[in-house]
Amino acid sequence: MRFGSHSHADRNQRDAKVNAEHDRLVTTLRGLADRIERVNVDQLGDGLVSIAAAVDPLVRAVERALGRQK
Repeated sequence: MRFGSHSHADRNQRDAKVNAEHDRLVTTLRGLADRIERVNVDQLGDGLVSIAAAVDPLVRAVERALGRQK
């Protein structure tokens, strides 16, 4: 086996895993957003504040990661 072909195969496998995780994360977050939108804000109460506080670091981390891909 040539070194270049092994490296190319590894890169393709890694890219496929990253793409699958990307798609899974996007689907999960869209589903969560849809569920949150359907719930009456009065029913969420303090839970919504906790959720928002927990999401902020995630949003910043994703924005930093996306910023590196420009």
